[in-house]
Amino acid sequence: MQLFNDNLYKDETKAIRYNTIIYNNAKKYNLKSAMGDFYYNTAFIKYSKSDYKLAIAYSKKACKEFYEDKKFDDYLNSISRLCMFLKNDGRGYEAFQLAQNKVKLFKSFSNLSGLGDLYFFIAEYYFETKNYKRAIMYAKIALNGFQKTKNFHGIAQCNLFIGDVYFYLENYSESIKYVKEIDELPDELKSAPEYQIVFNFYMAKNLIRINKYVEAIRFSNTAINLIEKTDFTLIILIEIKLIKADAYQKLGNNFEATKLIRSIEKEIPKYLTDPEVENSLKYINSIKSNIWTAYKQYELALESCRKNLKFKEVDSKTYEDISNLEYKLHRYKEAFESQRIFQEKKIEQLILNQKDNLNELQVLYSVKDNEFKIQNLKIKELKNDLEIKKQKEFLRNSIIVSIILMVILIFVYYIYRIRIKVSQILKYKNEKLENSNELLNKSLREKELLLKEIHHRVKNNLQLVSSILNIQANESPNVSVSEFLDKCQNRISSIALIHQNLYMTENLDKVDFQTYTDELVSCILDSFSEIGKIKYEIVANENRFNIQTSISLGLIISELSCNAIKYAFKDKEDGIIYLEINKLDNNKFELIFGDNGCGSRNKSDGSISIGLELVNLLAMQLNGNLIRLERPGTFYKINFEEVNN
Repeated sequence: MQLFNDNLYKDETKAIRYNTIIYNNAKKYNLKSAMGDFYYNTAFIKYSKSDYKLAIAYSKKACKEFYEDKKFDDYLNSISRLCMFLKNDGRGYEAFQLAQNKVKLFKSFSNLSGLGDLYFFIAEYYFETKNYKRAIMYAKIALNGFQKTKNFHGIAQCNLFIGDVYFYLENYSESIKYVKEIDELPDELKSAPEYQIVFNFYMAKNLIRINKYVEAIRFSNTAINLIEKTDFTLIILIEIKLIKADAYQKLGNNFEATKLIRSIEKEIPKYLTDPEVENSLKYINSIKSNIWTAYKQYELALESCRKNLKFKEVDSKTYEDISNLEYKLHRYKEAFESQRIFQEKKIEQLILNQKDNLNELQVLYSVKDNEFKIQNLKIKELKNDLEIKKQKEFLRNSIIVSIILMVILIFVYYIYRIRIKVSQILKYKNEKLENSNELLNKSLREKELLLKEIHHRVKNNLQLVSSILNIQANESPNVSVSEFLDKCQNRISSIALIHQNLYMTENLDKVDFQTYTDELVSCILDSFSEIGKIKYEIVANENRFNIQTSISLGLIISELSCNAIKYAFKDKEDGIIYLEINKLDNNKFELIFGDNGCGSRNKSDGSISIGLELVNLLAMQLNGNLIRLERPGTFYKINFEEVNN
């Protein structure tokens, strides 16, 4: 396998030969994991040739071999590769779902480094779909997994990714914090040119946004030197040089900035096929516009700025810069139109972010109104001058005066129309903002009601906890403190997980029972460190219950699970606990719980344990009852109804 990896990028023919040797040995000695390695390698060879369909097929075969041989780390690595192949085949959402399912299945195995790759793939998917908060959350989970398994490449990858997401969110201090984590890596890794280049690039990119131009130039120079020493030809080199040019321009060194821009324009044709080149071209036009503006060459600056209008995504600042330049060129009509577009784009963005733009528009209106007043004063002064001249040379200048008066009237009318239009725009935007505020206030009132309801539920749940503790305390005087606390902990945890499930979702009234039961059984298994290999088979059928019903069901499952784990598998190394929830009709449901253990777990004196007694009481609260089923092992059925909170 090592020989294959060593030759994969150097001599593909030799690598394929070594992969054939792996296949022959796997067949000869019936080695499933070796066969998995063969399929894994073949899939990557097909991927490198852009044959994604075959790459996917071989990846699935590798996954099957690793899973059957219980090589779970290799299995998860194959799943991660399969997700990458699916994504490149245009099946990104399918890859995302696959990654999520495998994470749910293996998340209790904290020592598997392959889990980190899957979490990171999910984070990348959320970033591509512009769900930045979830992207950061999953990237941090991946980072935690890589730290536990000491996967330093994964740690570096996650830190740089999180830094990049924070950069997009314009949280530059957090971005710098995560990028700087590269310094905490082992020396042999952090000194690698690729990490040093990316580190210096991200630092320069953040520093220029917080106006630390000298430091941005220093990091840019380091990155450029590293790229030139390693003979890399990457689009990142263009981006770093642009950051450096921008910093020079902001510092007033337009000569150095111009020299850099000219060298970049000579290099950029090599990267025209790169999807990132569009951002670089926009950056070039912006810097050139700033340089021409510094030289008071407003016509050339305007020409550079307008080049950015041809791209698909045009930000509002481009229109603002164009408006300012047109104003300096005394093209007031065009300046006003560009300013209007700028304001509309800005208002749209602010409305999306639920921010108030009224003050800015009022300021803009005041400025324009003052400008109009000044123009009117100038017109009056001009009229007075004309009247004086008219008295002196009435006959000779009568025609000229008439023409000037006509122009003035047209100009006043034009100003009047503009003021009316601005007023209409303000009125329309005010109405939209008022509607938005009304919706926000309504949402706030709803949230306040939900918060009061949650406090009420917490009070009821605390009373339930108190009752459980009293029941447990009366179970037997001979129960040890440790056993008492373990039982109490499991019962209380089932209630706590309900609230955790609620606040982790937007729905504060309904609990996703599949997710809840997955987390609940993980919690229960963690509390029994001495148990053997016990598996859960859970089918919740996408049912969602309100909090009161969920708490009762959670306590029932907790009690039956603890009984099964403690008593059902004494003579078995492997055990299976079954849990199924089915909807019968409108408000009626069925819970089936069982195990493949040694049979009945009733006490020898024929009494019912406090746990089963508690289950009976909880079933009655759900308008149901506990029924023992005649099946191998121990099985119970509860027909119940969803109760009101």
